[in-house]
Amino acid sequence: QSMWQVKPNFKEREISKGVLSCCGKFAVEVRFERCTSEDWLTACEEILENPEQSILKELHFTHCNLTNQLVESIGRMTNLSKLTLGITIGYVADCNIEVLKPLQTLTKLEYLDLSIIPMDVGGNGLDVREFEWVIKYLPSLHYLNFPIKAEELSLTGDGDKIQVGDRGVRLLC
Repeated sequence: QSMWQVKPNFKEREISKGVLSCCGKFAVEVRFERCTSEDWLTACEEILENPEQSILKELHFTHCNLTNQLVESIGRMTNLSKLTLGITIGYVADCNIEVLKPLQTLTKLEYLDLSIIPMDVGGNGLDVREFEWVIKYLPSLHYLNFPIKAEELSLTGDGDKIQVGDRGVRLLC
């Protein structure tokens, strides 16, 4: 572990190659809010390469134009403990639950926030059963926030651990 640890925070920017070059190897947390990129894989290569040696623990994307390829690459970041994925409304067409399946390899993940992913993709909505793999494959998960309409929810268990709100469902495992 390095004694240099940084937490870059990018807001309302175009993210291009080299943005993370000065801090990528020392980043323990990276946040992108309302950012866009023509090529997220190239722009984030400093934090995505050598994922098994990365000290990165938290990665947050809020209202960003994410791509399927980036989500696949995040699935190789096995040291992540916190992840937020939020997709800009204009990119809803690429958003479906299958895109998130590479995340099932993140066995150290304790916090997963998918609440900003639109609830009603193509008018079909998301079914809570589509999120069952999250519980099955992420044994360290303590917090899961995901988009689902409350009227479609039928979960059993400890009521204190399930919070239903306007924006979705929160499971506190």
